[in-house]
Amino acid sequence: YTLDELWYAALVGSSNKAILSLASALDWPIEAFVERMNQKATELGMADTVFVEPTGLDENNKSTASDLVILLEEALKQEKIRGALLTPEYNLYSKERDKKHHMWNTDWLLLGWIQNDFNKIYGGKTGYTGMSGYSFAVQLSDKNNHIVDVVVLGTDEHETRFTEANKAAEMVFENYKWP
Repeated sequence: YTLDELWYAALVGSSNKAILSLASALDWPIEAFVERMNQKATELGMADTVFVEPTGLDENNKSTASDLVILLEEALKQEKIRGALLTPEYNLYSKERDKKHHMWNTDWLLLGWIQNDFNKIYGGKTGYTGMSGYSFAVQLSDKNNHIVDVVVLGTDEHETRFTEANKAAEMVFENYKWP
């Protein structure tokens, strides 16, 4: 696969194999890549975040909701990241294997699989570990173009992270007095 194809597989389909392939493509040892991830987290002010590997699957990766908001906002400033996060579906094709692989975006709010009335979704990313459960970070706006960042951590079921994010955003939009 090309680097662009791996990029979309990583961000649209949450492919951990694609993340590892991208990290390896830099010709850096994985340890150096993770060290740079931690340096960037520090530069961004993510004081409670520690990465031990690039995929986020290792239980020793640690973060907080407030640090994930910092990461989400920084990521969404990058057009290439934002574009991938807003891609509803993506197809990979391997010439060597003569095999096609279709993937849906893992953001069910974006896909409309969880009914919502948001004016715009700027981008969201899912996560999961056995210890932490299902997680989701998303930035979205209402009909008045008020923007909120929502982070849901530790749900027991895949779908619940989206329904909880939906409810939290709606509660803010309905109750917060915007200046």
